[in-house]
Amino acid sequence: MMADKQEIVYLDSCPACGGEVTASRLLSGLPCERHEKWGFEVSPLFGRMSLTPRPQQERWARFYLSGFSFAMVGPDGCGKSTACIAFCLHSLSLGRRVLLLCPKGEVEKAEKLGIPAYPPTELPEGKADLLVVDEVKEFRKVEEVRSAVLERLAEGGQLILSSSETLARKKWFKKMGLEESPAVEGKRVLMVVESPTKARTISGFFGRASTRRVKGTSVFETPSPFGHLSLLATGGHFYELALERGTYGAALEDGFKVYFKPLRPQVLEALRVLSLEADEVYVATDPDAEGEKIAWDVRAVVSPFNRNLHRITYHEVTKRAITEALSNPGDFNRNLLHAQLLRKVEDAWIGLPLSTEIQRVFGIKVLSAGRVQTPVLGWVIERGNLNKKERVELINLTLSNGFKLVFKAPKGTFDKIREEGEVKVAEVSEEVRELNPPPPHHTSSLLMQASGFGIPPEELMRIAQDLFERGFITYHRTDATTVSAVGMHLAKQYLEKKGLSELSKSRPWTSEGAHECIRPTRDLDAGEVEAGIQEGKLPPLTRRHLFVYGLIFNRFLASQMKPAKVRYQRVRFLAGGQEVEVSLPIEVLERGFLEVSQLALSDFRFEPGTVGVSGAEKRMVGKEPLYTEGDLIRLMRERGIGRPSTYAPTVQKLREKRYVLRVGKGGLVPTKLGREVYQYLTERYPHLISEERTRILYQKMDELERGRAAVEEVVEELRREVPLDLEGGRK
Repeated sequence: MMADKQEIVYLDSCPACGGEVTASRLLSGLPCERHEKWGFEVSPLFGRMSLTPRPQQERWARFYLSGFSFAMVGPDGCGKSTACIAFCLHSLSLGRRVLLLCPKGEVEKAEKLGIPAYPPTELPEGKADLLVVDEVKEFRKVEEVRSAVLERLAEGGQLILSSSETLARKKWFKKMGLEESPAVEGKRVLMVVESPTKARTISGFFGRASTRRVKGTSVFETPSPFGHLSLLATGGHFYELALERGTYGAALEDGFKVYFKPLRPQVLEALRVLSLEADEVYVATDPDAEGEKIAWDVRAVVSPFNRNLHRITYHEVTKRAITEALSNPGDFNRNLLHAQLLRKVEDAWIGLPLSTEIQRVFGIKVLSAGRVQTPVLGWVIERGNLNKKERVELINLTLSNGFKLVFKAPKGTFDKIREEGEVKVAEVSEEVRELNPPPPHHTSSLLMQASGFGIPPEELMRIAQDLFERGFITYHRTDATTVSAVGMHLAKQYLEKKGLSELSKSRPWTSEGAHECIRPTRDLDAGEVEAGIQEGKLPPLTRRHLFVYGLIFNRFLASQMKPAKVRYQRVRFLAGGQEVEVSLPIEVLERGFLEVSQLALSDFRFEPGTVGVSGAEKRMVGKEPLYTEGDLIRLMRERGIGRPSTYAPTVQKLREKRYVLRVGKGGLVPTKLGREVYQYLTERYPHLISEERTRILYQKMDELERGRAAVEEVVEELRREVPLDLEGGRK
């Protein structure tokens, strides 16, 4: 997987013995160093019979050569019996003991070829290295065969069944723990994604999909223009850092090594089985660094069983995008992999020791710390201190004409206004402003807008994930505002449909990076999507999903429309000796993007003079407002210490660990525990949690993603900085 200086080591993953194996061995199609022979050369198996194998027979041959026990299932005439004979002859040539169970009429034919063949009622005693049961349905006493075969399975060896009808639903077959390999005409294609929802969505693009279970994992299957398509979901990361190896899962002796162990072993087994069935394997995980790490793990697991692997990426789950990706596969991205490895190691080397330290000191097992989480906690504490330090009056006036004037002012202002009983309109002017639409959403802007509607970041990201996987929006973890040609056409198409072509203005909003903005994948607004769901034409969504989809759709559509022109009245008030200036939108001259974005016009007009005060309220507040969750997300992006995948989890952790509390209308205040933890860490390990050092590390990650840095050098630099035994005191 890497040069000599870098290596990933997978524990419990050798395809031959289940032991430890390096990624470079797996990617070369080999098991660990203890096994010299490994391969799936199919031709010699059928060459003894002077036959050219059919594609399905080649797939079954790969199963046989892998040592898996399995069942060949297919109609009469698809080549099952021929494959049985070929496997028996091959095993005999290697000196193995072979037993073939077959209908009585076939026994003599097999014996003429030198194969020990028996009817099912005459299975001899003794262990067999290969036990083949041909045409199970022909046996009248299947239960007897099952009992005999189960006994042989207990003795070890490889078992191959053949049947012209499916066996998966039969109880006796399930007890054997075998996998079916059904015959399929033409090419078989395996696509690997992360989420079952995404797998189900993609399988539905090409017709009615069926499902089957492979090693306990659901697989969606459907015919497609690319062959018989099987879709497997890994469920996200299926390997985790092996913290017990090296130093928290990584080591720098003899080069840079990172150790991973299986998180879901059943996914490994399912990948191996399905890759043996497939003629081609497409790894279709997400296009970011986390998705790339999963893609390399899939590649490592599959390579010893199938060398015909491709990497495909896409930014929306639509039939057009998937078809285009399958037609134009790309390469696995080593740079993204290295960036993700650095994140994993950094989290382990800094986050884990710091978390362990504060758990020990404060006696609370669930506490945590980290290079991003802790500086962000510091922002909340700093703003909380400022909010308490300088208090001002928040004054809410109701003027005699009904206008609400709300502003902050020094102490004593409210009493002056009460005494005067009026405010002065010192100056009034009008101006026409051209308003440009905002760019389409990226992750942080969507999180901020949703936060304003009371949707917590973690919930918003779950909803966005659902919308992406069900094919409603483009990829939702992005810092980009770029709009593709497809996106611009979609907006133009919608405006034409609504008779608003004259308001269209295509904008690419080009930004750095390969990703696109978050935008809809259909020219359907939220109301049209809801109607499509009710008619059964679209996947179901909750009201919350529809609301978030509406935010994304309206923001995107506005970004592709002309500017608006609005007349404003600027009013300068004098209230209790304080100047207060407001701008009131009073007339829309050219609607432009305001056709889809809300702008509330003011019904009030002012002229110079005085206005009476009919109602007045005040409360004491901080001069500096408390940060909201949306503010923290904005600051993480602006200050360069977060990424789209970390914004929501960082804020969520601060609340979950009870470091901060939400008060009032979403303001965040630090708790006593949050202050104490932050003080402890900043006093002892300021070099590890400083905002500046975190920003530099994230810049290094960016350089790795662009191929401008070597991962082993960055890790070596990180290692010099990190005191891994934190209990030994400050560095």
